[in-house]
Amino acid sequence: MDCAKCNRDLGSPRKTVKCIECGLCYHPYCTRLKTVENYRKLKTELKASWRCDPCCHASRVTKQLAGMAEVIDEVDEVEPSDDDQDLVETSKNMDMEGKIDLLLSSFNKQMKSMKRSMQFFNENFESTQKILKELKNEVTENRKEVDQLVRKNKNLERKVTYLDMKLNDVEQRDLRNDIQISGIPETTGEDVHDEFAVLRLSELTEKTTLVYTYKKYLEGKIERVELGTRSADKITLRALKVKTAAAQRLYLCNGVGLFNKLPGFVTAGLPLAKFKQKIKEYFRKRSRDKGLGSVVVWDNGRYMS
Repeated sequence: MDCAKCNRDLGSPRKTVKCIECGLCYHPYCTRLKTVENYRKLKTELKASWRCDPCCHASRVTKQLAGMAEVIDEVDEVEPSDDDQDLVETSKNMDMEGKIDLLLSSFNKQMKSMKRSMQFFNENFESTQKILKELKNEVTENRKEVDQLVRKNKNLERKVTYLDMKLNDVEQRDLRNDIQISGIPETTGEDVHDEFAVLRLSELTEKTTLVYTYKKYLEGKIERVELGTRSADKITLRALKVKTAAAQRLYLCNGVGLFNKLPGFVTAGLPLAKFKQKIKEYFRKRSRDKGLGSVVVWDNGRYMS
């Protein structure tokens, strides 16, 4: 047999309680008894007259209904008078008015609460609109600034491009008459500071003044130094010590020739035409014998190699 409440096996009959009204059996802990010990403490007559919770509840309801029925019967037996009916109607009207007043009061409270809520929402909405307007103005200003910066950047790019082109033109114009001499052979036992004599051939004529010049690399800059003047019809050259930090490569400008060492044919009283012829033969012979690289002599606007 199963418990009428939990539908589990009841087990021992000694641990089972039975209702005298409905005849159903229960576990003691499934009823108001709570425990088996409480059931065992009951007297024999109480155990025999024990009712389950549903039956007890039904019994109480039945008694209450019976009492109410008796009262209703007694009231029906009394015939109400006209005054009593007026009082009843007045009471009903008063009750109705009271209910209406309560409803109106509750409705008014709800309306006031709703108005406060709407006012709060309106204030928040206006505040939000104000913030959005300020943000929109800031975005517009930032966009204008960005547009200005973009235009400024484009102008700067155009200026930089123009300056680059102009600088390139200037550099090309400056390099138009430049000569690069490279491939100078290394001499055994030479010092880092090699000896160079530089002669400006483009200025040589039979009756002009000869200017001895050279270029030296000093503190990161190339400087031109005039060494003195000599009469062109009586050429006398002497060795000039030029200290350079790059003996293997030297950049010369505007008609400058290069001598590693003074040739033996350079003597006093050498005519200009003979001097130029000897110079060309000298460089050609050196180029063939020692594998000299691109040695160039500038003569009156023309290259001679």
